[in-house]
Amino acid sequence: MKKTIKLLVIIAIFIVIASPIFAQTKGPVTRGFFNLLHHLDDMGRRIDFFSFYFSEPLEVPILNGQNEMQNITIGKDGALIIPEENEPDIVKIGISDIGKIWDLTNDYIEINFRIDNYDIHVRFKLDTTKNCFFPFAFIRNRRLYNLESNSKAPPFLTTDVEFGVYANDLYAYPADQTAFSSSSSTNPSTNPSTNPSTNPSTNPSTNPNPYTSIEPSYRIMGQGRMTADVMERFFLYNNPNVNIDLRRLINFYISEANDEGVNYDIAFAQMILETGWLRFGGIVQPHWNNFAGLGATGPGLGERFQNMQTGVRAHIQHLKAYGSTLPLNKARVDDRFHLVTRGISPTIDGLAGYGRWNTNMLYGENIKSILHRLYSFN
Repeated sequence: MKKTIKLLVIIAIFIVIASPIFAQTKGPVTRGFFNLLHHLDDMGRRIDFFSFYFSEPLEVPILNGQNEMQNITIGKDGALIIPEENEPDIVKIGISDIGKIWDLTNDYIEINFRIDNYDIHVRFKLDTTKNCFFPFAFIRNRRLYNLESNSKAPPFLTTDVEFGVYANDLYAYPADQTAFSSSSSTNPSTNPSTNPSTNPSTNPSTNPNPYTSIEPSYRIMGQGRMTADVMERFFLYNNPNVNIDLRRLINFYISEANDEGVNYDIAFAQMILETGWLRFGGIVQPHWNNFAGLGATGPGLGERFQNMQTGVRAHIQHLKAYGSTLPLNKARVDDRFHLVTRGISPTIDGLAGYGRWNTNMLYGENIKSILHRLYSFN
């Protein structure tokens, strides 16, 4: 009996300590995730297993009389349907209530929440300035109600899909309108939220890079286009308190990538994602010189490198393993190089998935997001 009680106490302590570690992190549904859903749907993949939530509790009164909210019947005969008197006069959806995809269009996403035996279909549309999806209408008992806004911004749509340790850092800034569409005509330089300086230097070495008007390449093997000046200013704009020699790190990325034929823009963006703008804070420690999360599969696990340049070289070599079948041009320092099926991922997209660089299916989209922010920085 005593042994049983002791065992239960140990289990209880473990649950209390470990629960924050295993807790799923919810992140906002962004334009990139919306496009990913469309991509999966177009390929015939299932998207109904994703779970969605509100960022904050939603409480919407259904007004009566002259203040009645606009409602549109969607009955089969097309006739107006008067709300039943015994219907609840308020709609409440908590942050723990789970929603599933019901409909997906080019303009909105419709999520079904099952609340107190009622199906409530909430429609969300993208707010491009916040890169989040906010509710604008809901359907209950076949009636469509428009949501009227007030001075307080409504809660936005979130999902518990693995976003990565630093994914929220990516979405803390206004979205670049060209981030996921090469056909967009938005000019980032006219958007004050994405333009850190209204008076660029006339010094040619710090002027906006001439390549910023084109889309970045997603191919791992290739030539990076950004200058070290642009990369450094972009980084410091997002994290001005970096504690290492940033310019030296950037120069290593450019030189090591060029030596192996790897696109250093991609390597730089991936480094930002993996280290959280060099804040670290996860499994990998700053003194490990591991800028790509190599081998970081659990607490205390991860590759260690003797200096900054070796760590960058290992990152570049690992990228080359994914993007090419060509041999390395320098001595191998990446101890995990042989674990990769050579050439399995010519583009960023192939880095995500089971048995790849990261199991997070949004991993490639997160790298792309940083790339586009880099290219639209000036």
